[in-house]
Amino acid sequence: MLALLLALSADCTGLVPASLPSAVDASPASDCWLVSVDGGGHVAVGAESSYPLFASDGTTLGTSTVPPRSPRSSGWYSLDTLPPAGASWKARVTSIDGRGNVLAQVELPDAAERLFVLPNDDALLVSESSTAAAWQVRVTEVSPPGAFVSGPTVVAAASEPPGHGEFDVFAARDGALLFFLQGWIMPPFRNNQRIARWLDASGAPLTEWFLAIDQTLEGTAKVGLPDGSVILTAPGARTVAVGSRAASVAPAPSWSWTISAWQIVVLRDRIATFDPQSSDPCEQVITIRAPAGNVCGAVHVPVERDPFGNCLYAPTQIGQNGTLVQERVGGSYCHLRWWPRLLR
Repeated sequence: MLALLLALSADCTGLVPASLPSAVDASPASDCWLVSVDGGGHVAVGAESSYPLFASDGTTLGTSTVPPRSPRSSGWYSLDTLPPAGASWKARVTSIDGRGNVLAQVELPDAAERLFVLPNDDALLVSESSTAAAWQVRVTEVSPPGAFVSGPTVVAAASEPPGHGEFDVFAARDGALLFFLQGWIMPPFRNNQRIARWLDASGAPLTEWFLAIDQTLEGTAKVGLPDGSVILTAPGARTVAVGSRAASVAPAPSWSWTISAWQIVVLRDRIATFDPQSSDPCEQVITIRAPAGNVCGAVHVPVERDPFGNCLYAPTQIGQNGTLVQERVGGSYCHLRWWPRLLR
């Protein structure tokens, strides 16, 4: 069943589907779990020690031997930060095509904390190293064939490392990076200030350090919006929107105040938010918003009953091509169902 609540707004045109496409079902093993959905709607599933890959129509494409965790437009990256004893590397990036074939492996001497997939499909690795007397953050860009595009480039440094949770980085929708720190690391800012700085993928600064949230000892990125801005949140229900590639801060959109980060999926031309308060446990309600945040309508997706006939919560992912995948697994039961390009 699909319910539409159409808004009278031109920016909602075409954003709420008129009907559900035919669902695709897959049960690849007795035990499995959903890993990720790439930009083409290919679905990666974990099953024991391998990762079966499916096309959007359910056709088996192949199997990956490494976890395809970071999807790009076609294929995935896998970041390994647990080298075996005696290894010369601290981080290894594996590039996987849509059929599970390994295209390249790149080994790095520094421990990579994060891997972001850029709009051009390159992988951007953020590495952090610290001692009692020095701290550095570096970025390295790697292409799908495994070529080094730029870096490692030092993008932040201080005489001592930040404490737990005092440093974070977020990749905006347009590929720009927002670094944010506790203020004491970059004087003259104070320890009760959360400061930020924009950089491009090569590590070149786009702004100076600026105050993002005052009077706070912690804060984190919540979500990146379609216009390239990023919502930051701090204790006390404080949220702000940092302007795209600019040292500007404004109140966050009101719709984002009470929605958790896991409930928000930002696509190229719309925002989808999961509503956990549906009156029918056998359906999943997804509110569709225009890039500006106004509500355009709602999609009602049926939830599969478990082997006992119950409609329990079904973990869900939405790929960047709009494919929605529901996961019903556990207790030696494995079943996934997806709707290709539902929110295309």
